[in-house]
Amino acid sequence: MAILLALFSVPSFFQVDYNHVMADGISRSNKWVIWPLLQAVVWGALLLIYLRSRTEIPGSAWLASLGRWSYSTYIWHILIVTLLKNKRLWMSP
Repeated sequence: MAILLALFSVPSFFQVDYNHVMADGISRSNKWVIWPLLQAVVWGALLLIYLRSRTEIPGSAWLASLGRWSYSTYIWHILIVTLLKNKRLWMSP
């Protein structure tokens, strides 16, 4: 958290100029490219910590079930849309 606060205190560190140093709101600094790398390192560390731990996230079984249904809906929708299109019931040319 201290790193994040320190980065926000530096004018024009990010791609978007949150401190309004530039008139158009876009940072001219090339240092903003460090932020995606820093984010990737932090999320990767968080993922490794979770994978190495023996604890479960509360509600993880429910979230897994929700994800399974969501993915199934995503996969099936293209087949249904194609069938409806071929039967000319929907999306006629």
